[in-house]
Amino acid sequence: MTNRLHNKTDLEDRERILRRIEIEQAKRKPSKIPVFPEIRPLVFGIRLPRPVLREKIALRLAQRLNEGMIEEVARLHEKGLSWERLDGFGLEYRFISRFLKGEMTKRDMISKLEIAIGQFAKRQETWFRRMERKGQAIVWIDPDYEQLKEKVLEAIYESSSAD
Repeated sequence: MTNRLHNKTDLEDRERILRRIEIEQAKRKPSKIPVFPEIRPLVFGIRLPRPVLREKIALRLAQRLNEGMIEEVARLHEKGLSWERLDGFGLEYRFISRFLKGEMTKRDMISKLEIAIGQFAKRQETWFRRMERKGQAIVWIDPDYEQLKEKVLEAIYESSSAD
């Protein structure tokens, strides 16, 4: 009778339950899962003033369109890719598909695509800021090639010497 009472008391006594769990965990064999060193990623970000970024977006879009992107999307559709599948390839494919389907003019397509790419770039900036708020150090670099090379090499050197 005392055994039953003792067992019942054990289950209701928080300290005894915690102690029993500690004892059982101590009896366990060590895990065979390897322990990996902490990974400290080195994150680089390129930051441009917003007007410069918009200009670069417009120039890059014009370049891609001049190099035959509209024709590429048309060819892909002719070869059997559905409009829905092309939508999944990215913003440019989505808007060019709408243009090719006659849902918008070429001028509207270019204008709306520039806006959509700009909005995407803004979301990327927000994502980087969130990373920084969570404690991730980001090495911000100017896209000037010489400065970029120096900054990257400096960050890699500092990162490796911190180990």
